[in-house]
Amino acid sequence: MHRGWVHVKGSLGADSALSMLDECERGEDAAVARYRKALKAKIPPEVRAVIERQAQGAQRNHDQIKMLRDELRERS
Repeated sequence: MHRGWVHVKGSLGADSALSMLDECERGEDAAVARYRKALKAKIPPEVRAVIERQAQGAQRNHDQIKMLRDELRERS
């Protein structure tokens, strides 16, 4: 749902690239937090392995978005 919201905001053209990256990072923060919560649950090892891989991907996405946002802030 969050990605849909970001798409809507971007389509309206009302926000800057920096605010879009801020919003994307906020969404990735939420995803990472949910994965961490899921990994605290008692789950079968094969399910845990899938969730761990997905959590790592979410963390990489977060880090990349943060890097882009920070670079854009430095240029501004």
